[in-house]
Amino acid sequence: MKKETVILLLVSIVLVSIISGCKPVSSDNSSNNASSDISVGPRFVAKIGDSVVFTGGKDIVEVCVNDTSCALIERCDNTSEGYVCKFFFGILLSDAAAKKQADIVATLDEVTTQGGNKILSKTLDLYVDNSLTESLQMSSNLNGTAMQRVGISGKGTGDSEESARVKATENMKYLQDIILSD
Repeated sequence: MKKETVILLLVSIVLVSIISGCKPVSSDNSSNNASSDISVGPRFVAKIGDSVVFTGGKDIVEVCVNDTSCALIERCDNTSEGYVCKFFFGILLSDAAAKKQADIVATLDEVTTQGGNKILSKTLDLYVDNSLTESLQMSSNLNGTAMQRVGISGKGTGDSEESARVKATENMKYLQDIILSD
């Protein structure tokens, strides 16, 4: 079952204290390269369409973990299909990765979801070991602007609020671990 996750790349997110809760991503992995051929690339790759946006290692400088100012379960809701808890954590992209992301996003169209949210026409797809693991929607407020501070959000579902909260925490830690693994 594919997880539904949303990425929000926001200019005005308060991530001033992100440094205290961030872990640097190791950049000494010699296999890291931003090749568009993910079959020979690093363990973690983010793409929009066929274009590589960023990879683990040199493109992602820091990942926020264990700091509730930049990595947290935001809220839980009771829906007709059970409970849904949403998570958020921040990452810091290198200058080059932020510029590349901006150049690619500038070519995308804005669409409005049924809920009234404005998103971009393509998803940010996350690959681990050459397998698609997540497809994330992107907020339309990117507008082709190079943004180093990126917020990733997603969700966890369950029969109870507690089980949804546990699943959201697991999903958040899973994505953080993927990014930190390079």
